[in-house]
Amino acid sequence: MVYLMMWEKNAQEFEELCIKGIYMISNLALLSLIFALFVYFASNYLFYDIWVQLPFIKSFYISKNILGFCLSIKIVISIIEIIYYHWKEPKILCDKLYKLLSSLIVLAFFYQVIYVICGAILIICDDIELMEFKLEIKLKNYSKYQSELKVKSLDKPAGPARPEDLSSLALQGDDKSLNHHFYKDYPKIVKAKGKYLYTDKGRGIFDACSGAAVASIGYGNQDVIDAMHKKNMSGTHYLASSFWKDNDVLELQKNLADSTDGLLNKVYLTGSGSDATEAAIKLACQYYYDQDSETQRKYIISRDHSYHGNTLGALSISEFPSRQAPYKGILMSNVEYVSSCYPYRQQLDGESDEDFVAKKADEFEKKNTRNRAKKSNGLHRRAC
Repeated sequence: MVYLMMWEKNAQEFEELCIKGIYMISNLALLSLIFALFVYFASNYLFYDIWVQLPFIKSFYISKNILGFCLSIKIVISIIEIIYYHWKEPKILCDKLYKLLSSLIVLAFFYQVIYVICGAILIICDDIELMEFKLEIKLKNYSKYQSELKVKSLDKPAGPARPEDLSSLALQGDDKSLNHHFYKDYPKIVKAKGKYLYTDKGRGIFDACSGAAVASIGYGNQDVIDAMHKKNMSGTHYLASSFWKDNDVLELQKNLADSTDGLLNKVYLTGSGSDATEAAIKLACQYYYDQDSETQRKYIISRDHSYHGNTLGALSISEFPSRQAPYKGILMSNVEYVSSCYPYRQQLDGESDEDFVAKKADEFEKKNTRNRAKKSNGLHRRAC
């Protein structure tokens, strides 16, 4: 650019090039805005049940990228045409490629300027919208709880509820669930599709947590809906396994067992992770009880910082102090812990994977040895 401005003639050409570049990029920005409006209204109003509801900023970025991609294709086609028609005339070919390159440099500069300005405006608008939303929530909750609970924060730490709090909460809205935090205002979800949840106010929320970290197949999965509908229509959505067999259950169990490449040949189905943990504890105990009804094999080894479920048995073998604290007196006492297996934080510099695994295995074996010693001492005291 500096070279071009050193000469009066080239300076005039450069000025014309800049004007044309501004004109072209402005048109591109206007087209992006128009296309973004179309995407926004289409996703939010025209195809509500099919499309994901997109905010305007996301719609703008999508339209900008699509038009930018189309512009890139056009440039590539132009380069191919220049080479195709002038490859026998090197001087003309170089001159045209030089002019095209100069145009692209100017175009790229104004492209960045325009979209930096647009991006800044959108960010400011987004921040204003977010601030208004937060202020609305704060005002709403402040007025709701000011006289009854006298709390200053929506995120008041959980703790023993006071009787006066509970009596006033009994009059609050339509939420009668003990699953919900007493001091927090929850969005009400009325629809879900794929990765998005939708509130009763029409707000779309991207669920990056996958529910409780387990909704990995997404919401509104049509295959699941069809399978549930088919099963319900058969009238056999529940059969007591103590009395009956069910073809669908048998097929599921077979598929699960086969997926382990022969490592497992039996399956026990439960309704949740907590149920599965309880069933595993009972299965291990019953296995040794059936061999010896006086067995002393009763110790369970778990890992530090583990979480295995919400029931008392599952909570007992979960090393989760903050959740265990209210129930310490009724949790199982025959549980011991070994350190978690966390190479990212625990593996020493220069320590190989084999050495790290051996160290963990040694820790586990020492815990087993200690438990066997406890068992032997118990048998000795009983014999005496």
